[in-house]
Amino acid sequence: MEKIKNILQEIIDLEGSAMDFFFTNNPECFDKSKPDWLYPRLVAFFQSRPHNDKIDELLNEMSIELSAVIGDNIFSELTIIDKSKSIDDAFVEAFILKLTKNESKEYKFQQLKSPYKTKGYSLALKSVDKWVLQNLTMEFGETEHPYILAELTNCYMLSSSFLDAFQYLYRAAKQLTTYPHKYWNSEYGMMGAANVYRHLFILVTDVEMKLRIFKLYYLHLTRLINITKDKLILSNSYSNRAFMCRDSLSLYALPFIGINPDLLYISDLWYAHNCGQPEVPAVMTMDFYKMSLTMYQNASIYVNNTGGYKEIEDRTYGEIVEAKNFQSIEIAIEYLKQFKDSNCSINRKELNKIFQDFEKECRFDFVKFKNRVLKFKN
Repeated sequence: MEKIKNILQEIIDLEGSAMDFFFTNNPECFDKSKPDWLYPRLVAFFQSRPHNDKIDELLNEMSIELSAVIGDNIFSELTIIDKSKSIDDAFVEAFILKLTKNESKEYKFQQLKSPYKTKGYSLALKSVDKWVLQNLTMEFGETEHPYILAELTNCYMLSSSFLDAFQYLYRAAKQLTTYPHKYWNSEYGMMGAANVYRHLFILVTDVEMKLRIFKLYYLHLTRLINITKDKLILSNSYSNRAFMCRDSLSLYALPFIGINPDLLYISDLWYAHNCGQPEVPAVMTMDFYKMSLTMYQNASIYVNNTGGYKEIEDRTYGEIVEAKNFQSIEIAIEYLKQFKDSNCSINRKELNKIFQDFEKECRFDFVKFKNRVLKFKN
């Protein structure tokens, strides 16, 4: 514990006023009966502040020391990378470089179906030429890594080549849907896993199976949020988790009685806006902040005169944001327990059935399937 105290002191020396604020608002982190609360709270706290390489370095050191102190603990399993179980997947960077180099320089804006009557949304997409995609597939298509397979799935999905996309999605999913899997301590692996579960959550229609995928998607997004140092990935992960909470299934999937998904949505969108700065310009994420405030002030995605959660809740906006950020970790811990006990895992027979159903639906009515999964306006 002495090393952890020394690391904490170095952080205090670097960020004195910020740490005064942290101590005041997080006294439970220093309760000796809760040794695993300090690290994730510090990570979340510094995610919403200007980036500091030295703070990142000290937090990494703290994670290693805490992992040794806490030992086999489910909290640390969710929030800390175990270097002894990490894989060498640096080869993924070669794929990223080639994909990025060959993406179109210009964005194509695709209109999306919107829940609003008076406001529409468009998605900025960078396409990959079909010949470039073929070359990428020839070079990397046999690589069994979820990041690469998920990115190839993205490319084929956006080009409406669904049957090709299913092949790569299946190969990625079968590595991730049972516990344990070897990508748990890989940041690239978690990026790929979150992408895989995002596709599955969109594609699956069976309610019981979708509930399981909700849990696995939420779990892997929370894991990614806790281990990534990439501000854009962090912002995207928070926003994706927020939009999950707007799905009607969240009321049935969330593990504890009394959890209000609207408040989780408010918190995650605040973090989606704030945690990316300054690397991600605020103007790019301002809509997340506006949506978060709209829900807080109206208890709805629509503006109204009800007073919203500002009237319903005793807590302030900031208190809700902080409390629900930590509750998201508690939710993910419960999902991790279920994953370890095979209560939300997906076995190979079930996975085969899922993909057979995808193919049947796609072949039966291609246009209807395309409209459902891409949600683009005709």
